[in-house]
Formats: sequence, C-alpha cells, structure tokens
Amino acid sequence: MKRFVCDKCKAPIRKWNIVCYSCSYTNTHLARRLKIARELKAIFAIALIVGSIALCNSLLLFPWQWGARRNKQVILEYAEEHYPDAKIIDKEFNSAKFFVWNNFMDCIVFECDNIEFGITAEGGKILVDGYCGARAIAQFDKIIQTGFFEPREIEARTNYNFIDNYYELYPYTGGLVVMISVADQGSTPREVGWLYDFYKYWQNEASFLKSYDVWIYIVENHKTIYYVDFKDRDPLLNENEFYSSFERDD
Repeated sequence: MKRFVCDKCKAPIRKWNIVCYSCSYTNTHLARRLKIARELKAIFAIALIVGSIALCNSLLLFPWQWGARRNKQVILEYAEEHYPDAKIIDKEFNSAKFFVWNNFMDCIVFECDNIEFGITAEGGKILVDGYCGARAIAQFDKIIQTGFFEPREIEARTNYNFIDNYYELYPYTGGLVVMISVADQGSTPREVGWLYDFYKYWQNEASFLKSYDVWIYIVENHKTIYYVDFKDRDPLLNENEFYSSFERDD
C-alpha cells in the first residue's frame, strides 16, 4: 500500500487528508489528486446511473413499460412461428416511452430472405406483418432501382400501389400503380434525359403484369412542374410522342 507523506515535514499522512497533523501544512498536490479522484468518482457514479437506466430501458424493465414487454413477446413469438430464420435488425417501442400520448404501437424490424420488414403489435396483438408487402416492393425495386436507376446513377423516389392481393401472389403479377418522382434533374422532361429510355425499359420488363399505370412527376424546388401517366393498354409512343404527352402542372 502506498504511503503518503507531508511535502514539508515528511510525516506520514492519511491517504485522503490534505492537511498534515504534525505541522498543519496544506499539501497542494494531494489536494489536486483528491479533487481529481472525487471528480472521477462522480463521473463514474453518473455513468453507472445513466448506463443502468439505459439498460433497464432497453430491456423494458420499468413499470410503465409492461405494455411494450407484452407487445415484444407476441412479436417474437409470431416471428418464431412464421419466420424462424429471421434476424432482428431494429426495434421501435413507442409504448415504452414514459410520456405516451396516442401511439401504443411497437415494431420490430427483421431481415429474412434478404428482405427487411416490420412486425407491429399493439395491446398484445399483432397488427401488421410487413413481410409480404416488403417482398412485393423488393420485387419491383429490383426491376426499377437495381435494374435501371443504379447502373445509370439515377436518383428517383419510387412508390407502389398494388391493386391485387400481394399476400397471395408471388412473384406479383397483378395490377400495379408506379409513381416515380424525379427531383431537380431538369426543368423539362427532355432535360432529364433518361425518361424515354425508362419508358422503353419498363414496357419490356413489365409485360408479365396483368395491368400497370405509371406516373412520372418532374419536380423542381419541391414543386411538380410536369407529369405523365402511361398505362399498359396505351399505344406505344416514339420519343417525340412520349415527351409531348407530358402535361405541365400550372
């Protein structure tokens, strides 16, 4: 055990004393060490408290989190039954928050078959199984995003509306509405540059669908300036006809 001595008279002093009992000298270096030790002790105590709170919160151990615990249990049981190979990649427990106003839905995001999907529960009951919807979206993202946009380094937002029941159809071959938003890539459809190429690409790739309706919006400064709508039953257009079919959104 290390012994502490007075800087002035060299008499032994207790570890946490800064004043020597023999000569009453105040040992400044011990005062600094004591201050640092106290600060480190306080930091450690705060970190321990914060860490304990974070751990309890992540494990849903607080009394007001009983609803979230129940939702978590039913989601995990449901996933084990329907998707035994799924891996958890994210969680969102809205009902676990101390102040909950109106959102008591909790969700766990899984990955299965390279598809990310959420399962949502409320009040101990499953509300949404997002697997089939995510699977259908992934099917068409592979065609549009992976097959056309990514090789050309195009950025565009794509949304889908499925006319038929995608729970029963896979691969999906029913009716589909596609909405593509192209932001700040040109003031006119021709200036965007790739729209007619996509039109021809989609005509070929979407031939397996029962029906489709594609909307393309040209957006500039967060405002739609041009749009077009083409369907599977429409006659094929040449490049000039295609660009002329865009309407200005005044």
